[in-house]
Amino acid sequence: MPRVVPLCNNPLTRWSRNLRWPPSDLRTRVFDAAVGMGGGGTAFNATNTVRTSLYFDCSDPPFMLNATSAADIALLQHDAPSPSEEASSTSSATMRFGEAAFASAAPDWPLVAFENYVAGAQSIHATRVGMPCSPRRLVVGHENNGVDAKYLPSVNAAGKASATVDGASQGTRNVVVYIPQFGTSSSLNVVTCLGIGLFYSYLDAVFPDSRTLLTHSSEHLVASNLSENPACLERYTQPYSLMLPHDAKSTTEVGEYVTPARARVDQRPIHPMYYLQTEGEIQTLHGRFLDSLYERKIQRSPSSCRPLQRSLVSQRPLFGLSVLYENEFDQRNLGGMLRNANAFLVDHVFYTGRKKLNIMGAVGCQHYSRPIHLGPSPADAESHEGFLRHVDSILGSTIHERNAACAQFLLLSTGQEFLYTAEEQQDAASRDTVVTPNTTSTSHPESLRMFAALQAQGPATNICLTQPEASLNEAMGAAGTRYVILLVPQEGKLPHPALMSRVEGILHITPPLSRVREHRGLPSQVAGGIALARWCSIAHPELRW
Repeated sequence: MPRVVPLCNNPLTRWSRNLRWPPSDLRTRVFDAAVGMGGGGTAFNATNTVRTSLYFDCSDPPFMLNATSAADIALLQHDAPSPSEEASSTSSATMRFGEAAFASAAPDWPLVAFENYVAGAQSIHATRVGMPCSPRRLVVGHENNGVDAKYLPSVNAAGKASATVDGASQGTRNVVVYIPQFGTSSSLNVVTCLGIGLFYSYLDAVFPDSRTLLTHSSEHLVASNLSENPACLERYTQPYSLMLPHDAKSTTEVGEYVTPARARVDQRPIHPMYYLQTEGEIQTLHGRFLDSLYERKIQRSPSSCRPLQRSLVSQRPLFGLSVLYENEFDQRNLGGMLRNANAFLVDHVFYTGRKKLNIMGAVGCQHYSRPIHLGPSPADAESHEGFLRHVDSILGSTIHERNAACAQFLLLSTGQEFLYTAEEQQDAASRDTVVTPNTTSTSHPESLRMFAALQAQGPATNICLTQPEASLNEAMGAAGTRYVILLVPQEGKLPHPALMSRVEGILHITPPLSRVREHRGLPSQVAGGIALARWCSIAHPELRW
């Protein structure tokens, strides 16, 4: 059977055809942020940057810093304007171009650059990224080359950044922020990084009491009392606030290739602790690092927190959460989800549907956070029960039967509920154009019914509201009492009814931010990255740094 979804039914084109920047009088303007993106050179990252900026209600369309026009963005397709629109391309209305335009847009706004491995960079867990009534400019760099040096504060002879944010005085100066990670990779997808940055900007501006900042005292992972911290913890965490090592040859002659100012020693997107190591050596070193993290967590967790076992597959400690994804018609997000899982202490990534993996999007993480294929989704209702028994069997053989038996399935909301509602009104004839139920881009009617029931059953868990972090910890199943399976949907489509039947609740990123639908929801891997980053900090406060 063909797996091609007709364009008229594909939500990946439904939102892109209707991608518009809303008029200012229709925006909620709960906080102001201007986005500069240095890694939007492809259509996938560029349009996802637009969607993420729209979702968080940024003040202006994002600026593609390294592009002079839409023509510089690879694979970007253009729609003909509708009769009611001016004859200008949609891209011109949803993104801006060039560093000069970004510099002149809001020159007085403080700038927050997101970058790992820069001298003087601060952890996002110790920094107020946003402030009430204080707009910000956010800059995310190219995935390989990083943020341009012009956006980074100067560093003095002692290796200290000359400009930082002073949270106590509602600071307004520039700052470089890194997102602490726990994986083998050296970075996240640039749009996922942007999403996490915008989420914390929104959190600090609108719900500042919803998180507590690190004080760089005894609670810091690399505190001054190193007797509590194995050496590998220090080796892993310290490079995030240091400059990446240079190549041995840092100068070039005429006619030679130019060496970047901050070139990597290892050309793989790998954490500096694993530079020049083989895959097997990295597996061993990272296993020791995770063991050290787990030991620290158990030592510092309250006695009521029941320690979990080791994975029966990887033999690594279980931190309490796995991800489940359908890899059917939308196969671009699984690679990014693997990167997120690698970074934020996800035990396993399970997936159904097509076995083929987008290794380009995974950028090597598939070697260290190996996904587990659950097979194809059932094609008819009669096979649902057998499929679920199969899923339970695999869960029991990986995360232990005890954890699998009491696992809490949570559906991640990517902000695309408007698509689920619209599908109920679709003409039946258009559904008939899709030949197989598992490859259609529209949600199954039974999945829609179960989703409506979940929405009606009571307040959903929201990862950014003013609940104390301990309450969020319990609501998200992260308190150690129940294992969590986070079900991440494909773009614009609810999961298969068999999987939906296990869902107990919906996990939302934010409250509704916009009165209009122009935001088109978050990309699946971006929503997943935000949720996992927040979950990791709430579930494992002992491990924040």
